[in-house]
Amino acid sequence: MIDGRIVLQKPGAKNDTLKTISSTGVYRKNVKPATYQVTVIAPGYEPATATVTVKENAVEKDFYLRATGAKPAAAEVTPPPVEPTPKEAPAEELKAEVGAKVELKNILFETGKADLLPESIEGLTQVVEWLKANPTVEIRLEGHTDAIGDSKANMKLSIDRVTTVKQYLVDNGIEASRIETQGFGDTKPLVNSTNDQQRRQNRRVELIVTKK
Repeated sequence: MIDGRIVLQKPGAKNDTLKTISSTGVYRKNVKPATYQVTVIAPGYEPATATVTVKENAVEKDFYLRATGAKPAAAEVTPPPVEPTPKEAPAEELKAEVGAKVELKNILFETGKADLLPESIEGLTQVVEWLKANPTVEIRLEGHTDAIGDSKANMKLSIDRVTTVKQYLVDNGIEASRIETQGFGDTKPLVNSTNDQQRRQNRRVELIVTKK
């Protein structure tokens, strides 16, 4: 069996991490009826994510992990696409000066959705710690998408994403009054998006200091 961890996420709530029971490969957790995003993470394997709906009865879900770099087999379950992005932590770049701006490069979402991926937690935790260390600072979170798809849908997606980020910060002890949010959709691209790498640059969440 593979020893790893499972991240359980319910929209609008904190992530809940489960550990395996004596490396048996079996995980158990009592949860309330709802729809959860479940991500399995194990060293040497690619993460696998699935959506699980819990009703009144118990739910069992098997995950098939693929070793990093291995070619997919026909019987394997392919994880949903995610938006790859550099994993540099943003905290070192943050400055408590009005107008200071930093791109939160390691804030990850499911493609086309406002659901945070577990890989985002480290960066978000650093933002929480920085805001707690600078208790008078107020910020604005600005969301941007690429130009693929309907512009109105992109605008809503950018707003939903920064709202999700704000909610995470609030859930972890930051006053809501210190955080503004604004979505720009695809109206402020960094580059002309002619390929996927350029489109990836345009998909971003930026943090701007509005009050010192």
